[in-house]
Amino acid sequence: MAMKNRWLVLLVLLFFLLDGALFPWLLPQPRPDGFAVSPRLALAGILYAAMFRNRNLGLALGLVIGFMQDIVHHGPMLGVHAFGMAVSAYVAGTVGMKAKKGVLLPLVAMALGLVLHESIAFSLYLLFQTADLSWTDFAVKRLAPTFALNLFLAALLFVPARKLAAEQARRDEEPA
Repeated sequence: MAMKNRWLVLLVLLFFLLDGALFPWLLPQPRPDGFAVSPRLALAGILYAAMFRNRNLGLALGLVIGFMQDIVHHGPMLGVHAFGMAVSAYVAGTVGMKAKKGVLLPLVAMALGLVLHESIAFSLYLLFQTADLSWTDFAVKRLAPTFALNLFLAALLFVPARKLAAEQARRDEEPA
């Protein structure tokens, strides 16, 4: 990653810290029946980076932040979130790179990326028999609340993300 993306990387790292430090105090704790909400603000930042900057940057950020999430949040397997974030960032970047001016397509790409990441992570946990829920329970108790929260947060970040990307693109075009 070039130095021109340092503010973006720092912002995604800040989002990662907020995911692990602030949101656990604000959101309800996982209940015994399996209901849980997982903040993915860093993923939203990565998906916006993939859509508005470069899908390869999103892929790299997804791998790095995903591995950090796997290590810090003590998942049962290493690499699940790294793989899920990288794939969802690349897909969202591919879908969203045509959507530089609209509002609907970037939010649809964001929704696709959020659902894809959660589905990949759960599928891998299910494949290696570390998941304790069925697909139906996962969709109702974890995917739906997580998706609703994160799409709401991503919608709040849409305008600042687009302005930041436009400003960075303008700065990149200026002669040095």
